[in-house]
Order: sequence, then structure tokens, then C-alpha cells
Amino acid sequence: MGWTPFAFLVAFSLVEFFLLRSFALTKEKTGLKSAAIALVFLWLIAAASYYYQLRIPDAAYVFIILSLFTDSYFGYYQRRYYKSKKYDRVQHVLGSFSFAIFFYFLFSNILNYGGSRTFRAFFVLLLGVFYGTVYEIFEFISDRKNREKMQRGLKDTDMDLISDVIGSLSASVLSYFIYL
Repeated sequence: MGWTPFAFLVAFSLVEFFLLRSFALTKEKTGLKSAAIALVFLWLIAAASYYYQLRIPDAAYVFIILSLFTDSYFGYYQRRYYKSKKYDRVQHVLGSFSFAIFFYFLFSNILNYGGSRTFRAFFVLLLGVFYGTVYEIFEFISDRKNREKMQRGLKDTDMDLISDVIGSLSASVLSYFIYL
């Protein structure tokens, strides 16, 4: 991890600690869980990157950090998830885009694969769609256990999955034309 993503990570962490405190005071459980998971996830990735010398471009880290920041700050703290269905769609596009690219580079450190630009683009597309599907399953399980619902019915889930495909397809096209 280079200095730019590390600076983003430190700034993100400071904001997340503020948000965690705010969510705890207002008893916003969903925001609290989301912010805590994002913070732990990013620091685990940073530690793994350092310890295992992972080669992941700075842009991939920055995309992930921005995606998680917009989720915590705008989505939960500014309550855009509750005020607008469109914000959730945008967040799904951004999240699938960011995680598809990030997971591609993460797995490229673990798996030995290569191939053409078409293969890389297809692989990125599949990673993004897989991420979006797993996230929807997570939302479903969370809704079964909690009183506050993340999903607003089948149409919401369908639109989320379509948004995930759009984000994944965007990452796929980018990875085809630009070797990230």
C-alpha cells in the first residue's frame, strides 16, 4: 500500500471513529455495524498488504475507501439510504465497481492466472456480480435477524442486483481498456 491510500485510510479512520461515536449515541445499529465492519475490513487489508507484500494498485485501495466512506457518511450518517432509493442504487454501482477491481488485484496475488484482456474483463465482471450477490444474501440474512430492514421487497433486491451488474460491467470495461 502506497502513501496515498494510506493517507486516505487514516483520514477515513478518523471520520469512521466520529461516525461510530455518533451511531452509538443515536443507537443507529445498522450504521454502527456497517462502519465498524468497514473499519476492521480496511485495516485487515492494510495489514495483509504490508505483511504479505500484496501488489495492489493505489487506485484500487482508494476506490474501496471512497466506496465505504460514501456508505457510512452519506448513506447512514446523512441518512440518504432512508431518504432516497436512488442513493442505494448509486452505492451499489460504486460498490460493485470498486470491489470488482479490488478483488481482481487481491486474487491476482494469490492465484496464478493470466490471459487476454477479454479474460481479465470477464473475470472482473464475475467478481463484481459475485460480490453483489453475496451482499444481497447478507442483507437478506440481516433482515431476518433485525427489526430494521435493509431490503424493501423483491423490487429493491432486483434493482440492487441490476445496479451491481452495471457497476461490475463498468469495472470490466475499464479493466479491458486499461491494465489496472
